[in-house]
Amino acid sequence: MNDVTLRLEKDGAPLYRQVYAYFTQEIRAGRIREGEKLPSKRRLAQDLRVSVNTVDTAYSMLAAEGYCEARAKSGFYACRVDALPAPEAPARAVPAERNKQLAMERNKVGGMPIGVIPVDSIFTPIRKVSYAVEDTRVGQV
Repeated sequence: MNDVTLRLEKDGAPLYRQVYAYFTQEIRAGRIREGEKLPSKRRLAQDLRVSVNTVDTAYSMLAAEGYCEARAKSGFYACRVDALPAPEAPARAVPAERNKQLAMERNKVGGMPIGVIPVDSIFTPIRKVSYAVEDTRVGQV
């Protein structure tokens, strides 16, 4: 895919949602066919004059909903969408701060106050640490 005819409205919806909406429409309409490579995140970000994170968020949402798949060291490729139901609302990106809170909630042990590290026999303190340091110089032979 070489041609992206997307114009972002800076005063409208968030930019990542505009990118997401554009690609969902293009894939659903068949203008981007199954197996076709989407533009690289960096190139698309440069063309649209937005952050790579904006494009990354949009691509992550597309992948989460089955519109495209990420292939290691290759990029994102459009998927077959005839089996996908019509989207009611796009998936929401979770802000980083909220993501941290969710991770903390999942790691909490019932009845244990936050900030207290449970003592486990595997992680018992070491009485003596022995450091052997050789006289070496980095970069010299």
